[in-house]
Amino acid sequence: MLPGIRPARGRRAARLILVLCVLFAGASLPAGLAAGAPASPAHPAVAAAPSSTAPSADLAVTVERDGRTVRFEATVDADHEADSVRLDGAFGVLNVTETDGFESAGDGYRLSEGRERATLVAGVDLGETRSTPLGDIGPDGPFQAGENWAFAPSPRFRLSWEAAGTTLERRFDAGDEAPGGNVSVDADAPVAVGDRFVFVGSHRVHVATGDSPTRLIVPDAAAFTVGADRALELAVGSYRAAGTTPDGAVTAFVLPRAARAGGAASDTDLWIRADASELTLAHEFAHAALALHTNERSRWLGEASAEYVAYRVAGPDDTVGVLTDRVTRPDAVLADRDSWHGDRVAYRKGAAVLALLDERIREVTDGERSVRSVFAALSASEYVDPVVLRKAVVDAAGEETAVWLAGYVGGDPATTAGDGPHPSMTPGLDQRFPEMGGDADTLPAAELSGLLAAVAAVLVLLWTVVRAGYRLFRRLRPGSAV
Repeated sequence: MLPGIRPARGRRAARLILVLCVLFAGASLPAGLAAGAPASPAHPAVAAAPSSTAPSADLAVTVERDGRTVRFEATVDADHEADSVRLDGAFGVLNVTETDGFESAGDGYRLSEGRERATLVAGVDLGETRSTPLGDIGPDGPFQAGENWAFAPSPRFRLSWEAAGTTLERRFDAGDEAPGGNVSVDADAPVAVGDRFVFVGSHRVHVATGDSPTRLIVPDAAAFTVGADRALELAVGSYRAAGTTPDGAVTAFVLPRAARAGGAASDTDLWIRADASELTLAHEFAHAALALHTNERSRWLGEASAEYVAYRVAGPDDTVGVLTDRVTRPDAVLADRDSWHGDRVAYRKGAAVLALLDERIREVTDGERSVRSVFAALSASEYVDPVVLRKAVVDAAGEETAVWLAGYVGGDPATTAGDGPHPSMTPGLDQRFPEMGGDADTLPAAELSGLLAAVAAVLVLLWTVVRAGYRLFRRLRPGSAV
């Protein structure tokens, strides 16, 4: 048993019962349990830009800061042949103050009949305190305004129209402030546009090129502790340690003013505090690379994988030892959040378990593979549940390693449905082994009793079958009475 972390209870009994089932019933896991979640429905055909002969529409966005308010004015010009011209965006976050030539249509706006040009004005008041899907507005959240700058949620404008049965579109997107972009941006102050965030104010842009280009937006008002060059080194190192790269370009924003959290990330954008540590930067870049979509029983993987990568890239050399020493709740069941009593379990025990998994995979495969192989498989999956995790581990290092990992995570991925917790496979605090001295691996009385009962039942069944066969043999042998 490894020091510092204890496995979830009940593994030996589960393995013995599984062996008995296989030997005497010839059973195997249903094929459906080895598959991941069903793929999402295919999206309709979308073209990023129209052909030269197709009806076209253009989107121009003006960004301006008025005190603590960031205002976006969207202007649409459409050919009269373009059908179903529509403007969508983050209108649940924005406050729409003016429209001309648009009609409300569900969650968005459509071009009024007979109009080829329309405008919409919407803004975000950074002086109020409220929550948004992208983060909080206010002194504790990332979205704030200073004397000469503002950091706000992006309006995420999407202009779409129909042409010959195909949906065409233009977006207010990352990098659109640069000359030559699909969307023109005019502003009274320099603007940096990401997929989810917008910064208004004087800043410098630093770029790391490669398979996944990364833009780092450093405001002039920010005293960036780590520094731009080192931050981009951490980005590249995090992608490498994660075993995968973001699907596209990543835009990272440095906040001039402190927020409660050290940072937050999506698969396209992230923000970090100016005083954030190297570990925090590496953690957020790892999130951008991995972009795991988890469920309740696999949610621990999101923070655990990013934390492991951060320590591998920016932590001490003894990653396993350091992460193991950080574990404060060794009995917490990673697959059962009710046993955590705080979200730090994923950062601490979760990251330590992944460090140990990396060590084991390297040992089993003679260094040919590592936990990076598992991360790459998880990142490539549309949805990560315990079944997907188990398959990734089996592919990397075999069945025994998957069983070993399940012992430290809790539950059995091979028999856990992907839609949520399975009560019989989610050990609670009262179901795990009581504390045993040393490395003892003894079955508690309740489980031992159940196992003996199962063995007894199998023996009775075998005896009945043998006895019936013997009687039938005696009846059918030559000379026997009929």
